[in-house]
Amino acid sequence: MGVVRRHPGLSFLTNSPNFHGKYVETVVCRIFYSAATADNRRITKKQLIQSDLIEVLRQLDEEEDINDIWRYFSYEHFYVIYCKFWELDSNHDFLINLADLESYAEYALTKVVLRRVAEGAPLNYRKRDPAKMDYWEFICFMLSEEDKTTEAAVRYWFRLLDMDGDGVLSAYELQHFFREQSGRISEISEDPIKFYDVLVQLNDMVGPTKKGQFRSAELMRCKNAPLFFNMLFNLTKFAMHEQRDPGLIDARRSTPHMTDWDYYAANEYARYAEEEG
Repeated sequence: MGVVRRHPGLSFLTNSPNFHGKYVETVVCRIFYSAATADNRRITKKQLIQSDLIEVLRQLDEEEDINDIWRYFSYEHFYVIYCKFWELDSNHDFLINLADLESYAEYALTKVVLRRVAEGAPLNYRKRDPAKMDYWEFICFMLSEEDKTTEAAVRYWFRLLDMDGDGVLSAYELQHFFREQSGRISEISEDPIKFYDVLVQLNDMVGPTKKGQFRSAELMRCKNAPLFFNMLFNLTKFAMHEQRDPGLIDARRSTPHMTDWDYYAANEYARYAEEEG
């Protein structure tokens, strides 16, 4: 990628061929993730024109600090993704299996969902190895998990939950995925949540045309997709929503210019930097 050679903020990568290659792969994957709406590792000229890529490329010519370009090219964002992958990749063969993936975010996600992730259910193309996740697939997973507000993330998680591929999330499918989450909630709460009550909440949040049947367009429109998905399979984020920590709310409100991904990446990079002294 010519950007690595041309941009002063990336000149150090020319002497680090391993990081160079992974940085380029990360940037390309992030562009495809955001712009290629078919999610099939293919991108059309029309999709590129309709995306914000041309504007971001203009910023590259104007901004000397690569980390101020949060869309696609930030080295700090790449570093967070790469470090997370490396931590999970126990034998460092650049492939992650289900056992590796389960420890992501301190076991926050249910096994039933992670099994679907590892199998490639959210992807719109055939995986080379159905039992393992490569770096590109991990990037798509991580972006979708840490920022569920984007259309790309909604498509990702919707496809995972839509077991029969009919374009509708039925009450049966949602109950299937909530079953494990319900058990986890019961372990930490004296008041277990019944699926019927969850379904009522989901209907109220999304307002589907037909109750108990949810379409991706409805989830994108309602703006409650993060809570919708977290209720079903991410206990940590669901609990954080229920607790409504004033400090966390104020911190997030103080950064309205940042997406959920930007905010997460900034905090994780700061943590890594502190750990490394």
